[in-house]
Amino acid sequence: MKYFVLIVALLSILLASEYTMANEKAYAVANNVEADDKQDFDEELKKNSQEAIREVFSWLQETKVFVKEQAPLFVRELLTFKLWTHVFYSCLCFLGIAVCFSFYKNLQERKKMREEKFCIDTDSKDRIAFIKGYAGMFVGMAVAILMFYNLYYVIYISIAPRVYLIDMLSKMIK
Repeated sequence: MKYFVLIVALLSILLASEYTMANEKAYAVANNVEADDKQDFDEELKKNSQEAIREVFSWLQETKVFVKEQAPLFVRELLTFKLWTHVFYSCLCFLGIAVCFSFYKNLQERKKMREEKFCIDTDSKDRIAFIKGYAGMFVGMAVAILMFYNLYYVIYISIAPRVYLIDMLSKMIK
């Protein structure tokens, strides 16, 4: 990345200098400026170009120092954020499982009440309880899978943070 920035900066300086030299040549032809003035301008342009290149290099050095100082803090904050994000999602999944389990438990209680009364009454409340119970069971299984997925990443980040970072970087490159 730093080489890319350096190349772009150098190309922009060179293009600006060539554009300026072309303008000066056109001006010299139009106004009959002598060759000495043109040489003075060329020397001044070279001096300004060298100064600009030195400024770009100093900026790159300062950026390099800044990145070296801030990189460990950034990595620590990123890992902490990812860890707590997966913990939060795991807790949400756990709450979802609890809600789905309550729907299923309600279905079981309704079945038990129906068997105790020896009644084969299929009113709309029983059908709704049946749908909510089995839907809750299947949704609960899906949410449990999501919870285990998030818990996997919590353990992964806790035990092997560098491996997680490398894995994350390889996914970003792809």
